[in-house]
Amino acid sequence: MGMTSEARSQDHRKPCTLCQKPRDVLVRCQIDSTETWHFVCPGKCWKEVSGGVVDGDKTEIHEWYRYGGMWKNKHEAVSAKKPKKPKKAAKPLQEEQMTIAEADTTSVEPRGGVQSWDCGEKIYVRNDKVLWDGTLWKCRKTHWSEERKPPTKAYSLWKDVPHESAAAG
Repeated sequence: MGMTSEARSQDHRKPCTLCQKPRDVLVRCQIDSTETWHFVCPGKCWKEVSGGVVDGDKTEIHEWYRYGGMWKNKHEAVSAKKPKKPKKAAKPLQEEQMTIAEADTTSVEPRGGVQSWDCGEKIYVRNDKVLWDGTLWKCRKTHWSEERKPPTKAYSLWKDVPHESAAAG
């Protein structure tokens, strides 16, 4: 009777010009001196004709390569986007340095009064108040102090406090 949606989507696939396998996603490109547009599968076949570079690697072997966009089967839920690169792993901490999670910050209360900012190994907690370069700053979240991240450079960690609050502090 009726065709399944899977069968309909497979009916709309196009074959790769080189390997002839029907695909849901193809790269449209010119690959030879005829300047004819071809549909090439984005895996091995595309790498062979382009050198693995979207605009071609400009070598003599790929001199005729020209990128012309992506084709995708609209009847299938596929993406023609390149997968995102995985994020780089965070740099490992030195053995003697503990993380904020390892430090017992649950029992640390905001210290009363105003402190001088210390770039040494000190943990500041939310609502700590610090005087830095003549301005009063309030800690936004728990963090280690670092010499390269004073309040004037680490706005995600510190908020400047208006002068009337400084007098009350």
